[in-house]
Amino acid sequence: MAIQEYVNDARSRVETAGQRAQAAGKAAVEAAKPVLELVKGNAQKLVETESQAAKDLLDVVVGSVNKARDAGVQAVANDPAAYLPTSGKDRAVAAYNDTVALLTKAGEDVQAAVKKGVEAVRAELTGKKAPAKKAAAKKPAARKAPAKKPAAKKAPAKKTTAKAAA
Repeated sequence: MAIQEYVNDARSRVETAGQRAQAAGKAAVEAAKPVLELVKGNAQKLVETESQAAKDLLDVVVGSVNKARDAGVQAVANDPAAYLPTSGKDRAVAAYNDTVALLTKAGEDVQAAVKKGVEAVRAELTGKKAPAKKAAAKKPAARKAPAKKPAAKKAPAKKTTAKAAA
């Protein structure tokens, strides 16, 4: 009969582990959905930012090339710096800064979503709810110090007479 108890115990443990694994799999899929949405949305924003910057820079370069073509080879050879695009630098720097800000925020958002998902999967695997933030624990009341003994009385100071002081 003891063997049957071991078999039943093992079966129930395997069933519990299987249920928890299925729940963890579902939790992982659910946790991945917001991460994918964040990545998708931020990728679209990034493509829009970069493509608009590329279009602006292309317009500047085309204008500069047309100016050089109209002036002729001799004029460009005499003063090549006059035909270089100067207005595109600010747009390129702005696009770079926008990209850095977008990627930084996206990274933070994805990190928070992944952390939340990992906690959900861990909770499903262990069978426990995700731990809530705990309030600061109260410290036990401080014990009162024992009463102090009164200090020993000092002997009164000797009076000096004028003769002894001189």
